Amino acid sequence: MEVVFEAPALVVRQPDKARQLFPLQRLSRVVVTGFVEWSMEALLACASEGIVVVFMDVRGQPVGRWLSGQVQKQLSLQCINEWLENPRAFQTYQNWLKAMQRMAARSAARKLSLGDWQMANKVLLEQWAEGNLNENWQNVLKSLEGMVLAVVLNHLALLGIDSECRIVGDKKLCLADDLMNLLIIDFFPVVGFWQQDYESPPGYDRMVALFERRTQRLDNLLKGALLKLHYCLKEFA
Repeated sequence: MEVVFEAPALVVRQPDKARQLFPLQRLSRVVVTGFVEWSMEALLACASEGIVVVFMDVRGQPVGRWLSGQVQKQLSLQCINEWLENPRAFQTYQNWLKAMQRMAARSAARKLSLGDWQMANKVLLEQWAEGNLNENWQNVLKSLEGMVLAVVLNHLALLGIDSECRIVGDKKLCLADDLMNLLIIDFFPVVGFWQQDYESPPGYDRMVALFERRTQRLDNLLKGALLKLHYCLKEFA
């Protein structure tokens, strides 16, 4: 399989299959799974349009990112980069992240009807997944992590927020990964319900279609999380 650029669209070519065209104006992100040959023209076209490309291995684990250099700075959220260099702000960030994870975990646990949902955290949900999802459905959850990360990277790029890992003091911080690990919690009950509804995990195309149905909710959760972070860090402006 290869991806080339023929203005104004990306073209996917596969042996013995009809060409697929994806106009750039209809794309906000691209998730690539497995080995796919990309032309440099196609990658540069994505970069020029602000389209984030995330590369995943066959297991659905992210292995690389192609980010655009063209970003729009909106509101004052871009100041997060500078705020997080302040050790006190970094501790506030850690407290915000833990609070958001608790909130997300409790919501997911309640949807799963777990008896102790009010005490839930991500570790409890991961234990639930190991005990209730077979290996194939656990792999679906891993694949969804890559899709969620693509959404996060695209949103951060549009806001002009640095998504690269950094060292603050003796701590490692990666805003993109932290947001992905926060937002994927919302998909634990989703995958659980999918397992009930489908005899076997859906193929990749079907899984993408199911994921796209939830992108509006995902976008709203992401925007809400970033706004809460913004308010938490305002005192360090």
